[in-house]
Amino acid sequence: MQLSNPGSPALLHQQRRPLNRMRNPGFLVQSASLADQTVELLAISPHQRILEIGYGEGRTLQRVAQALKKGFLAGTDESFAMYQKSSARNRRYIGTQLMQLHLGGIGDLAYPHHYFDSIYVIGNLFSGWKDPSLAYYQLIPLLRCGGKLLLIDPATKSSPTISLQLRAAQIRLDLLKAGFLEVITCVQAGQPDRPLASLAHKY
Repeated sequence: MQLSNPGSPALLHQQRRPLNRMRNPGFLVQSASLADQTVELLAISPHQRILEIGYGEGRTLQRVAQALKKGFLAGTDESFAMYQKSSARNRRYIGTQLMQLHLGGIGDLAYPHHYFDSIYVIGNLFSGWKDPSLAYYQLIPLLRCGGKLLLIDPATKSSPTISLQLRAAQIRLDLLKAGFLEVITCVQAGQPDRPLASLAHKY
């Protein structure tokens, strides 16, 4: 799955639509396929520091840890049930200190500025935010210069083309408003199993 600059006729832009996970428990489940696609888009290299916001049952954390091998992987989620499930699934990586899990929101993280190479979010986690750009803005200090934010929305795979274009335009505006640059969004036409993705860089 390759990301392309806006305007490519083969790809559509993405906008993430906030979703309340408590009212939509089905979106807590992350498939193995989705985890593999996340690893592909992150383009992981050794010794990176990576953060997942809203790790759910920890399937993607597990797959990212397998690909990372060295470095550091952190995750935070506001659900205690998900914290328990993810901790059990990833006890091996937690035990080797490759991974650290947190219970709480973005504002509860105590990592220093410019700490992470990549941050990723799967699903719609910002339903309580009237302005999603404010949530994205809180992530910028955590990223190093040149770091990237990856947003993946599996809930919009079957959305009509016009709806995708509108959502793509909005998420691009939100990311630019938050201070990210070089925002790239994509959906591969003809591949309905692929989620929508947005990639933004900090400079």
